Amino acid sequence: VDAQPMAMAEALSHGVPVVSYDYAYGPSELVIPGQTGELVPLGNRDAFVKAVIDLLSDPTKLQDFSTAAYQNLTPFSEATTWQQWQALK
Repeated sequence: VDAQPMAMAEALSHGVPVVSYDYAYGPSELVIPGQTGELVPLGNRDAFVKAVIDLLSDPTKLQDFSTAAYQNLTPFSEATTWQQWQALK
């Protein structure tokens, strides 16, 4: 799903791998290509469709990406964010 960064973070937090265009902000900070989803060149519809089909056609890859999605959002977790806010005091 190509979406705004908040929607991407929400999807990943529920174990949903993300396929997104690689635009200037957000996706490359959230998605780890080959682990939690795929990033494709901005506007390249063929690459986007191929990435989605490849992911959905490989149940093992889909499960691996799903598992990794949970594990790689720690820097964006509520606890981490709270600690960062507390450090600003």
